[in-house]
Amino acid sequence: MDADEVLDFYNSGIEKGRLHNNIGLIEFTRTKEILMDRLPPPPAVIYDIGGGYGEYAWYLASLGYRVHLFDLAEANIRMAEDLAAGYPGVTLEEKTVADARSIDRPDASADAVILMGPLYHIAADDFRNISRIPSGH
Repeated sequence: MDADEVLDFYNSGIEKGRLHNNIGLIEFTRTKEILMDRLPPPPAVIYDIGGGYGEYAWYLASLGYRVHLFDLAEANIRMAEDLAAGYPGVTLEEKTVADARSIDRPDASADAVILMGPLYHIAADDFRNISRIPSGH
């Protein structure tokens, strides 16, 4: 898929509800287990980059995390509000349309970053442009 096809795919809303049916239920349950094993404790700041319409973002916010949701698809960011009803009294720090390759936030401004969906769409050229962390750090 080229970049326009990817954007059209996610703006179609096709992902909504995927994690609540069939194999998606297993994925959602297992991913939450893995996140809980690895994330720092709340109220850590979490950036959910490419987080779609916010299934993981809302779940983590309900646990006391300060979650910032970023997604390329404007439709996903709009649909994120649909999940608010399932989490009364819970809010996300922000819901922002953004490209995962360029999140405009200062270094070290989050305690953890979740980056799952965008990894399906990274081209070989994108990998060559990723900065390497010097050894010993």
